[in-house]
Amino acid sequence: MKWLWLIIVPCLSWATVNEPLQVALLTGYRNDRLHWHTQLEASDHAITYSEQYRDIQFWENGLALKVIHRDLVFFLSGSYAAFGRGGTLFDRFGNLSFTQANPRFQFSTQGWASDAKGYFGYAVNLTPDRTYKTILIPLVGYSAHFERLKRPGSSSLSSTNAAGAASFTMTPELPQELHQSMYGVLLGVGFQVEPGGNLQLSGGYTYHWLGDKFKTHYGYDVTLYDASGSPTSSSSTQIKLTSTSSGNLGQTGWLELQTKLPKGWRFGLAAMIHYFATRVVDARLAPVGQAVTHQKFRLRWTPISGSVVVSKEL
Repeated sequence: MKWLWLIIVPCLSWATVNEPLQVALLTGYRNDRLHWHTQLEASDHAITYSEQYRDIQFWENGLALKVIHRDLVFFLSGSYAAFGRGGTLFDRFGNLSFTQANPRFQFSTQGWASDAKGYFGYAVNLTPDRTYKTILIPLVGYSAHFERLKRPGSSSLSSTNAAGAASFTMTPELPQELHQSMYGVLLGVGFQVEPGGNLQLSGGYTYHWLGDKFKTHYGYDVTLYDASGSPTSSSSTQIKLTSTSSGNLGQTGWLELQTKLPKGWRFGLAAMIHYFATRVVDARLAPVGQAVTHQKFRLRWTPISGSVVVSKEL
């Protein structure tokens, strides 16, 4: 550890960047896209079930704290997002015993999401002793991201594309909740540019190593009919799916433009995009009344947000 102090102490003595604690309030619009599926472990990797959520719309509010003391950067933020208007879920069933088709259904959604992030960085002033300022910030930190969705509504499908029967009627068993959590360390770089006057442009990029916990329920009711239209059998299938994995990857990019106002106030606009994806991992499927099975699972999650930012230097 002695070599680390030999680096840190001289850096602190030469520090050129100091900024007071800033408290920022953010409010704005967030749009999420979520897509996951299960597939067989056999060589054909046939998809057994998939859900795709488009335009999951939130009103997002957040709080951020930032301070630079003798070139050392400390940042902490958290946000909570609730619906302004729900998104659309498209789900598709595959590998069904009673039909060769892949039935598809569509539902509206509702729910909430939240994010938390903290990082530590070192501000490198690339333009010391000049009227304008350009700062580069290597950083390391940790983030956690959560989403909870409900899928209300009902729909049914009737088809003659049946196996062992003349026709069938299928009704998905919704709503059930979807619980999605991703969390892990991040490494990246930020920048801060003050070209002069009251403007400040900042942004950055981080690369994430993520653990994932995913839990949901889904199922369907099906009735088979003979040629005369009389029902021959009916059944209900309920499935609980859980998946826990590590070593997943994510990326985040953000930009923020602020103008400085009197008495330490600032006003600005910010934009952020995440892209998180799991590897092809194992999932545990527990159908009610049947033996537990295992399939492969894959998820992709893309939140995009734009916010108005009001901050105050303390």
